[in-house]
This record gives sequence, C-alpha cells and structure tokens, in this order.
Amino acid sequence: MKKPVFLRAPLAAAILASASAIAVAAPTAWNGSVSNNWFELKNWDDNLVPTNNFAVQISNGDTVQLSGNQPAETKHLYLGLEGEGHLVSKGTDLNATEITLAYIESQATNAKASVNVQNADINAPEGINLMKATHAGDKTVSFKHSNGTLNAEEFDHQADLTNVPQANLNTELELRNVVVNTSTRENILAGDTDIERGSNGSVVNAEAKIGLYDVTWTSQPKLDLEIGSDIHIAPGVENSTINSKVDMTVERSKIVGDWLEFAEYTSARTYSDNVSRNNNVDNQVKAVFRDSDVDLNFRLIMGDVGAYAENSVVKGLADVSFINSTLDVRFDIQLTDIRVEDNSRGEDRAFLRVDNSEIRVGDLVEVASYGSILEKGSAVLEAGVYLKDSLLAVNETIQVADVEQELASGRYFFLNADDSLSGELIAESSLITAQTLVAGSAGTRGVVSLKNSYLSLTDTQDADNSGDFNSLDKEEGVLKLLDGNKLVMYVDGRERATASNARNGEGLYSAIDALQVTLDGTLEVNLADNLGKKEAIIDLIRVEKKTGIELGEEAFNGIQGNFDKVVINGLPKKGEATYAIEQETVDGTTYDVYRLKVGGAFSYYAFAFLLIMAGLMRGRKAAK
Repeated sequence: MKKPVFLRAPLAAAILASASAIAVAAPTAWNGSVSNNWFELKNWDDNLVPTNNFAVQISNGDTVQLSGNQPAETKHLYLGLEGEGHLVSKGTDLNATEITLAYIESQATNAKASVNVQNADINAPEGINLMKATHAGDKTVSFKHSNGTLNAEEFDHQADLTNVPQANLNTELELRNVVVNTSTRENILAGDTDIERGSNGSVVNAEAKIGLYDVTWTSQPKLDLEIGSDIHIAPGVENSTINSKVDMTVERSKIVGDWLEFAEYTSARTYSDNVSRNNNVDNQVKAVFRDSDVDLNFRLIMGDVGAYAENSVVKGLADVSFINSTLDVRFDIQLTDIRVEDNSRGEDRAFLRVDNSEIRVGDLVEVASYGSILEKGSAVLEAGVYLKDSLLAVNETIQVADVEQELASGRYFFLNADDSLSGELIAESSLITAQTLVAGSAGTRGVVSLKNSYLSLTDTQDADNSGDFNSLDKEEGVLKLLDGNKLVMYVDGRERATASNARNGEGLYSAIDALQVTLDGTLEVNLADNLGKKEAIIDLIRVEKKTGIELGEEAFNGIQGNFDKVVINGLPKKGEATYAIEQETVDGTTYDVYRLKVGGAFSYYAFAFLLIMAGLMRGRKAAK
C-alpha cells in the first residue's frame, strides 16, 4: 500500500487558492472546540464538515462521534497522526477513501488511534492501514467493527523502523458479525515489522490481538491472509532485537481465499557487502479456529525462518488449532521451512492441532521436511500434526521429518550435534487417508502415533490416466518408515480400527492398510490394561496382494524390511508376545500382515497348570 502524503502549509495554501481549478481540498484537522460531533462544522479548523474531497486528521486526543442517518464522508482519514485520535460510530456509515491509524513520521513520538463502528458499514476503497510506524515510541491501535459490511482494498500493517532505540507496537483488530470484501490479494493483519538498514542497538516489541467472530470474508479476485508474517532485521544492522507476538481467535466464521500464512518469513539477513551480526528475532503466532470453515485455493503455511546474520538467533513459532471446524486446502500444508547459514542459529517450530474437525488437502502435507542448514550453522526444526476425533484426508503425500528429497535435490542439509530435526503425526480416535506416508530420514526423528485410529494408504486413481486403475506406481499406497522413525501403535481392544469406526472410536486397536510397506526404525506397541492377560491376534499393518496389476518402476506389492527394534509395553508378568510378517488368505484375497500375537499371562499359567496335571496323571499311572 502506498505511503501517506501530507500537505504542508505552503502547499495547502496553494491548493486552497486554486480550489476552483482542482477538486482536492487541503487536509483539515479536528479541534473539537464545540463538541465531539463529526457533523458540527465548528469542530474542524476550516469550519467545514469533511466531504470525500477532504483529507482529515484527528490527533488531539479526542473521541469523535458519528451519529444520524447521513454517512460520514472523507477522502483520507488519519487517526493518531503523531498524536492520539479516536472515532466511534453507532449506526452511521463511514465512507473514507483510505484509513490510516497511528502514522509516525518524527522521532520518539507516541501515538494512539482507534476506530469502533457498530451497526453500520465501512467503505475504504483504497484500504485500511492498521499501523504505519517508522520511528521510535509507543504505538497503540484498535480497529473494531460489528454488525455491518466492510468493503476495502486491503488491510495493511507496517512498521519500517530506522535508527530506533526502542519501539513498542500494540495492535487490536476485532470484527463481529461482519461481511468483509477486500479487492486486493494481500491482507496483512499483523506483522510486517522491520528494523531497517543502518540501525544499531534497536529493540522492537510488537504485540497483536486479532478476533474474528461470525465473520464472512471473501476477496476478489483472491485473498492472502498474513498473520504475524514478515518479521525482519535488515542487512547492515547490529546488536538489535525484535520480539513479535500475535494471538488470533476465529469463531463461527467462514474464510474463502488463496493463502493463509502464520509466522511466514522471520529473518535476520546479511549481505557480503553489508554484514549484520549479533541480532535476535523471536516471532510467536498462536491462532484458534472454532466452529469455522476455511477454504483455500492454494496453501496453508506455518513457520518460515531465515537465519543469515553472524552470531544471531532467529526463532519462529506457529501454533494453530482447528476445533469443530473444516479446512480445505487445494494444494499443500507446509509446517516449517528453515534456512540457516554459517555462524547463525535458526529455530523454526510449527504445530497444527485438530480436534473434532475435518482437514482435506489436495496435494501434500509437509511436517518438518523442508529447508537447508549449512555446515557451520545450527538449527532446531520441530513440527507436528495432532488429531483427535478428526479426519485428515490427503490426496497424495504426508511427509514427517523426511529430508531425503532435500538431499536428492541438491539443497545442502547438514545435521550436526547442535541440530535437531523432529516431526510428529499423532492421532487419537481419528481417520487418516493418503497415497503415501514417509516418516523419518537420516539424522532426523519422525514419530507416527495411532491410538484408536486408522491409517489408509491407497492407490488413488489418476483421473488423467485411464489405465491407472490397473497399475501400481512407486508412490501409490506407500508406507515408508525410514531410519530414525518411531511408529507407536496403541492396542485398546481386540477390534481392529477401520475407516468406519475410527473417528470418535474407542476400545479399538490401531491399524494401517497399505499396498507398499517399507519397515525400519522402532515399533512401540502399548497394550491397554488386561489386554495382555488373554490370547489375542493383532494385525497392525496389512497389505492386500493385488492380482492382475502392472507394477511401475521401483514399485512392489507387499511388506519389505523390518523394524530395528520392537518394544511392547503393558504385558503382564509372565506374559508373552511374538511378532512377525505373515501371509494369509481371507475369502480369496491374500494379505501380507505384520502380526502381533499376545499369549497372555493366563496362557502361561494355564500351560503350567496343564503340565502339573499331566505330571500328576503320570504319577498315578506309575503308582498303579
């Protein structure tokens, strides 16, 4: 969004002198000499009620009231222009070409600004600037709108700070029962905070609170919502710090757009001819979607850290929850993306929590599976997807702590003693479907944990290939558990989890069905109380042996490899368990099965009792 332009006194006089020639009047300032009524002409310095030709500023600390049926009109509304200004409306529409809150263009100035419009509409065809900060001081802004329609080009939030000893930025955005129509793709609700080149010893603290309640938000042509993204320290900056924190709540709302980004691109940058050093960035974003629907044409991005500056630390956190909600993403969900250069440290964490919700993804889910770390840099990469009573349906691939593609594509990825890369997919009473799941790779820690849950990895027919139904490619129906992986399976009952009983299920043993299974790493089986006391057969992983299909290059149909280690928890004293890959035929269909057999303590004691009884019988016969 373009930077505001202010008209100084000589220029203002010239414009007034030539008012007959042009239709734009000079900015007018609110003085509030009579009342707090917007429509009282004596409250304005030029004794004129603003029209759509006026640029207006309210900066003297007053709270201006809008009332009546006539809309308030202004060209550009500035609130808190190097000062303090507030606007309240209860039933009167606000029509402003552009709205800017808390713009500071001089050093060490504090600013406060707020808008609170109730039971009315807001029209801002050139956008709403939630914050425009360039210099030091405390900036506090609040934008609230309820029970109306909001039409704007975009929301913007910017703090480009130069030579700032300290700045404290506080932003509040709250929309209730509002239909939002934005005409430009990019909408920054919080973030876009930079310490610019030439600044040294700067400290910036930014906090934002966002609430969307009963909101419908669509955008033409499309929508890109950015929350806590673009937090940077520029090249040439030394000994500086940015702390950014965003809390977002979305309830009973519908969002239709292209991209949704949380803590996307957090960085401390440097160039060979403009070196940065001794900088710290900490960016934390938390969001909760409750009883809401989100429909994205492209991507959900959570976390993105770039640590380039010498002796610097860059941290990013994106923690997003969906509760009683739906999320549809046409392409992919990416949790973490890290780039760390020599002599720098990056920490990128992202967690997606899903409770009684449905997540559908058209392409890929990446969990701690993307980035690059140079040899002399250090990094922490942690990400997880946590499902409870939910559905995760992915058309293609789920990657968990899998960086094999990074190595294969030539992106250098060194994992040193100080590095940590871990990813988790943890499901409870949930259903997961995909074509491929890959977990773990050299030097990483991938965990897949299923409790009362079912994982189905199938050969999804390719609509563009009519012969796909009779062929099996190397990426169809694949479970690949690599070195460094840990598969955790809970056995809470003797009934096998399926697609029909897993969601909200209980008393089941977790199960996986696939077509191509590669085993490695560790298997941990947790038996519920009393499950180990009686004999049981637990088919943890099952592969249907297909007949009459063509295997593609590197494809196979069955189970290959084995776990390096198997741990069974919950067996009673003297209980027994065995595990093996077996083959069986049921109703004419043959399966490869990774089967766990529990003998149980009862079987041990029963067998001992039978041995004793047999001995007694032999003794009696001998006595005769």
